Amino acid sequence: MKRQLLKCDDVEVMAKLYEECKIDFSKLRSKMRKGKSLSAETKKKLSELLKGKNNAMYGHSVTEFMTAEREKQWRQSLANRNLSGENNGMYGKHHTAEARKKVSEANKGNHWYNNGIVEIYAKSCPNGYVKGRLTKKGQRP
Repeated sequence: MKRQLLKCDDVEVMAKLYEECKIDFSKLRSKMRKGKSLSAETKKKLSELLKGKNNAMYGHSVTEFMTAEREKQWRQSLANRNLSGENNGMYGKHHTAEARKKVSEANKGNHWYNNGIVEIYAKSCPNGYVKGRLTKKGQRP
């Protein structure tokens, strides 16, 4: 899932919680599959688990459950997340020459632009953005 900085804290928290749930659900599905394709019936059951009243969050907002202590723990867990080496899903894998060529062609003519907060990689400069990348602390030099 593409990480974006959003202006509203509640929306940012909601997006990050959704991302965590999506990752957990993906891990659960991979344990169930064990290299096998899912039957149509199993796919339907998994789909029903996330819909309507069967969803644990049905009728609730994330902000109800997000206490200051929980948010602090959650932010700490994000800070401690390490996606290098074997924790990275692409560790030890390589793209084919054809895939590399497709990515190269798609990115030709793209440049980095930023608005002082968010940076994007695009073919043209959007309004309010300047050419270049942000520094690590999110500030233009």
